[in-house]
Formats: sequence, structure tokens, C-alpha cells
Amino acid sequence: QVGGHAVHIGHHDMGRPEHRVEEAHRQLDFFVEAGGTFVDTAELYPVPPAADVIGRTETYIGTWLAAKPERRKQIVLASKVAGPRAEGWLRANRKPELKHKADDGSFNTAVTPEQINEAIEGSLARLQTDYLDLYQIHWPERYVSLFGNSIFTPSVGGHALVPDKKDFASIE
Repeated sequence: QVGGHAVHIGHHDMGRPEHRVEEAHRQLDFFVEAGGTFVDTAELYPVPPAADVIGRTETYIGTWLAAKPERRKQIVLASKVAGPRAEGWLRANRKPELKHKADDGSFNTAVTPEQINEAIEGSLARLQTDYLDLYQIHWPERYVSLFGNSIFTPSVGGHALVPDKKDFASIE
């Protein structure tokens, strides 16, 4: 515990070309041996996301879990669905049968029941587990102030990929 909060590890950069799977496994081992229990990842990691590395962070964590299945019971595992994004390669990475759409710029991601199911199935496969302890939406389907914009400006409106919605209930 640090300041009353449990320590967790977030792997947003694990899986970049300069990070090898063996190093990822050593980092995870060190984390658990030091008492860490909360492992946080996302379908779009590592960052910055790119077609050639997308999902690799989950894959590295999955091979680490598969090497010693008892590890799964030692950690709280969280992942995230990406949310609205224009790149076809992100959604195409969720299922082998979608790979042919990777270069289709109109094959957008969104927070819909269908796409949440696609994303979680892809994450479970890469993580080599049959359950997650926490699943979150990485990017909402509405305007948010991001990356240094500290002031929320409601007049900016919605996300370019999201139709104007009066009701933001994506899941019923």
C-alpha cells in the first residue's frame, strides 16, 4: 500500500518494439513479488497505438498468465474497450475474421453492444483467460477535454465519429 491505496501496474507502453516479451514477464514477476495485485491494460495498448503493435500488451500479459496459471488468481485484471476511433486496424484486431478490414478507414470503433462484445472477446483471447475483474470504456462517445485541455467546453459538441445523441445510453 502506498498512501492508503493499493499499488497497481498499468502497461500502456509494454509491447512497443523496444520492449521484448521477456522483459514484460520480468516486470510482471517483480510487480507481483513486491505485493502488487492490480494489472491494468487495454485493447489498444501499447501507446501510441499502431497497427503493427495493437493488442501486444494484452498478449504479453496473456503469455505470462499462461506460463503459470495460478497467477490469474493472484491478480485483479482490468482491461478496456477503446471507444470511438477512425482507424480500421483497431477493430480488425479484435477477431481473425475481421483482419481483412484493417486498411478500411470507415471500419470505425464505437461503444455499442456489438463492439463491446467483439472487444472483450479479443481481450480475453489475448490475455488467455476466461474472465476479467474489471472492464471499462477507454474513450467515451462524447466530447471530453483531453491532453492538456483542462477546461470542459460544452459548446464543442460530440466526437466526430459519434452521431449527435440526446441520450448517451449505448447499452440497454
